[in-house]
Amino acid sequence: MDYAAIIVFATSLLETAKTLANNGAYHDECVRLANRAADLFDKALEMSSQPKTTTIWTVWLASHGEKKIQCIKTVREFTNLGLKEAKELVEASPCAVLNTTDESLARRMYESFLEISYARAYDGDPSGVKVELRRDDVAPA
Repeated sequence: MDYAAIIVFATSLLETAKTLANNGAYHDECVRLANRAADLFDKALEMSSQPKTTTIWTVWLASHGEKKIQCIKTVREFTNLGLKEAKELVEASPCAVLNTTDESLARRMYESFLEISYARAYDGDPSGVKVELRRDDVAPA
């Protein structure tokens, strides 16, 4: 449960305690509900002050196989690398070819590599391209 939902729930507990008090309910029951709401507000405050994590998406090219040229084209398509840099990166596999916080970009690049990998797989002759999509949650320093 996120902190906003906890705040909503704690507020409803306070409203319930108020309604019960106005209708002559036992004092102890109203105090118990109010204390529970206060505990929830404390928890929500603690959750909201915790550092937020950043998700880093990594496209990891384990092998370019027989499709080195297509892999270079894909790296150039999704990065701002020139031909020489993209070629060096692909030839250095296994390596990370993209690190980004943009999940959509990482998934599109990953799927492009998969398309290259499966281009000849229907003949029973896989291209040897191996790629992974990795997710890392990083806390701010």
